Amino acid sequence: MLSLLWICLIAVVSLKNTDNIYKLYLILILSVPFNEKIYEKIGLSLFGISLTNILLILLLLLSLRQIVKNKAVPFAKYDFLTIFFVILIIIYMYIGYKNQNIFLKSDIKTFMLIIITYFVFRVDIYFKNNGGGYVRIVIYSIIIYSITTIIIYIFRDKILPLIYNDNLLLWWESSRVAFSNGCLSLLLPLIFSAKKSIVKNRIKIIAVISSIASAIISQSRALILMYLTLLILAFIINSARKNVIVIFSLALSCFMIISTAIMFNGEVMSYASSSNNVIVNRFVQLLNKEYKENNVRSRTNYECLNEIRESGYLGFGLGKEMVLYNVDSSIASTSMFIDNGIYTIMGKMGIFAIIPIVVFIITIIVSLIKSGNINNYTKLLLLSTIISFVFTTGIINAQIIYSTPISTITIISIVLFQRKV
Repeated sequence: MLSLLWICLIAVVSLKNTDNIYKLYLILILSVPFNEKIYEKIGLSLFGISLTNILLILLLLLSLRQIVKNKAVPFAKYDFLTIFFVILIIIYMYIGYKNQNIFLKSDIKTFMLIIITYFVFRVDIYFKNNGGGYVRIVIYSIIIYSITTIIIYIFRDKILPLIYNDNLLLWWESSRVAFSNGCLSLLLPLIFSAKKSIVKNRIKIIAVISSIASAIISQSRALILMYLTLLILAFIINSARKNVIVIFSLALSCFMIISTAIMFNGEVMSYASSSNNVIVNRFVQLLNKEYKENNVRSRTNYECLNEIRESGYLGFGLGKEMVLYNVDSSIASTSMFIDNGIYTIMGKMGIFAIIPIVVFIITIIVSLIKSGNINNYTKLLLLSTIISFVFTTGIINAQIIYSTPISTITIISIVLFQRKV
C-alpha cells in the first residue's frame, strides 16, 4: 500500500516538473536511514526492488534527453579517471566471474549505481549549475535524518528489533542507533561557513543541534570526534575573520584544558573507567592497549591483509566475500565489505584500484590549494572536511562505496568542486 503511494507521488512530481524528481531522489536517499528493513517498512522497496533505484533510472533517461536536446558535455579531468575506473571494474568483473565470487551480482549492481549516479549529476550540474539547490537539500535531509534517529532512539526497545539484524542486536543491543547517513553531518560546518546565507539562522541551529544529538546516540567514536573538531574549527575560522583576540582566547582555553587533563590524567581515567555511560566507555576503550590489539575490527583487518598478500596485492575480483572475524580468528560472518574501505577495495581490485584513488585525492588537494576562487579560510576548512570525510567513510569503513547516501553525496561534491575550482 505504501509503495503505491510512493509511486503516485513520483508520478505527480514528474508531471508537475521533472526537476522535482532530482530533489525527491536526493531527499529520499539522504534523509531516510540507509537500512533495507526500513525501506521495506515505509514502502520504498517493492518486490525486492528499491523505488529509489527506479527514480535513478528515470534520472538517467532525463540526462540522456538533456544531452540529445542540448549538446554533449565536454570532458573534464575527473571524467577520465571515471572512465579508467569503469575499465578497471569491467576487468575485475571478469576476474570475479572466473573465480565464481558469491557477491558478484551485488557488487556489479553497487558499482553500476555509482557510475549512473556520476553520469546523472555530472550532466545535470553542467547544464543547470544548481549547486545551491543541492546544498539546501543536503541541509534539510540531515535535519530529517537526525530527527528520525532521535525518534527511533526514544522508542528503541520497540523499533530496533524490527530493523536490526541478529548480529547488530547482539553487538549493540538497544543502546546504539546508527546508520551511514550520519556521516553527512560532517559537511555542515563547511556549508555554513562557505555559504552563510544558504538557509536562515534558525535552520542552521536546528541542523547543528539535531545532528550533534544524532551523532551522540550513534556512539560512533570517529563521527563524534570528527564532527565536533570540524564544528570547533569552523567557529575558530569564522572568529579569525573578525577578531584575532578571540582566537588567542580559544587557543589559551584549549591549552589550559589539555594541561589540566594531562596533570589529572590518572583521576580522569579512573573516573571514566568506572563510568556507567556507554559513550564514555566506548572512548575509554581506545586507551586500552589490550582492547586495541584484541577486538573484532583489528582481527578482521589482520586476517584480511594476509589474504590480500596471498593474492600478490592484485585482488580476487568483484564479488569477493569479505570475512568478519571474531577475536579468536573464527568466522563471524561474510558480506560484500568489512569496516575498512582500503582493504575491501584491495581485496577485490588490488593495488590497481588504490593507486588512482590516492592520485585522485592528491589531485583534489592540489587543485584546492592552487585555486584562486576560494579564500584561504575556506580552503583550510574544506581540506579538513575532505580528510575527515574520507577517513570516516572510506578508511575505517567502506561507506563511500557501499552506502548509497555517502557515495551519492561524494559524487555530487566532486562534480560541484570541479566546477568551483
